[in-house]
Amino acid sequence: MSEPLVSIVVISHNYERFLSHAIESALAQDHEALEVLVVDDGSTDSSREIIESFGERVQPIFKPNGGNSTAINAAFPLTRGEIVIFLDADDYLYPFAASRVACSWQPQCAKLEFRLSLVDSEGNRSGVEPPACARLPHGDVVCEFARWGHYVTPVLGGNAFNRATLEQLVPIPDEPLFVNHNDGYLNPLCAFYGPIASLDEELGAYRLHGANQWAYTDAVDTRRLRERLRHELVRERYLLQTAERQGRPLPAPLMLRNSTHVMERLASLKLDPAGHPVAGDSVLSLLRALPNAVRRNPELTPSERAFVLFSGVLIALSPRAYAAAPVGWALASRPRPAWMRVPIRALRRVAAGARALRPARG
Repeated sequence: MSEPLVSIVVISHNYERFLSHAIESALAQDHEALEVLVVDDGSTDSSREIIESFGERVQPIFKPNGGNSTAINAAFPLTRGEIVIFLDADDYLYPFAASRVACSWQPQCAKLEFRLSLVDSEGNRSGVEPPACARLPHGDVVCEFARWGHYVTPVLGGNAFNRATLEQLVPIPDEPLFVNHNDGYLNPLCAFYGPIASLDEELGAYRLHGANQWAYTDAVDTRRLRERLRHELVRERYLLQTAERQGRPLPAPLMLRNSTHVMERLASLKLDPAGHPVAGDSVLSLLRALPNAVRRNPELTPSERAFVLFSGVLIALSPRAYAAAPVGWALASRPRPAWMRVPIRALRRVAAGARALRPARG
């Protein structure tokens, strides 16, 4: 049997600092049946010159700036591969990524996903995406949406899509909140077009450098937080519509089953109630939704569950003028004060006791 052709599409907008590394990582694959396309989304830096320096080794696509979704829409019709990987230009693949994907490829799957190393701007590893505690999915994952409004999936670069699946989903709709957040469209909706396969290996790197779309550093940017919330609610709408069309309806409101979303709504409401984008929310209703959402989330360790619960209570009880600190502890990388360890340990003991008292399943 011949090897499946793998198409790697590198997407860039003003990422001259990282672009060469991303393209080189795509070209360095040890899988022979390979093509590399590079989309420049209207860059104003030296990206064009960098792309042209690779000559005929890549297929360049230069287009006016329109966002990542328009880059995918422009590139996908030009790909030929049975397997398609979209790589943001600030990320990169390891040389064995395409060959490992091709060896494990299942033609009936909607996509095959893999883990990514979390690295800083210089490539120093700090963790893994998705978290190591989260089991990667295999098979039908639609039931996971009903459970916690999500399923374990990496950012866009950690997915190898089946061409047949993309033909169902691309072009990505002209939805403003999908313009630069296309993994919020492709990753969830592809689950309705076939089973998900996974490789529990780190096959590439997701670079955290402070300019990532959803990154929070020392503080939570309220504008970015609101944009994320609106995006998640649009994603929920597309999920519910797709599920209905496919005859697999999901419960609504779906996103209140996701602990990260509940925490972000709580943070938004506390930081600026007048600008909060979800009508009808109250601190009490969100606090009531949080325990079940935390319990459902498979990406959280026991310590993280206790921390999220305690942080939610702390945010809810904090006066608005003082809410920024616990929001930063919960959602950004702001260092947590040492005194928080005591209540978190107590919550862990309570949770462990509750689990011990549950009757065994027959």
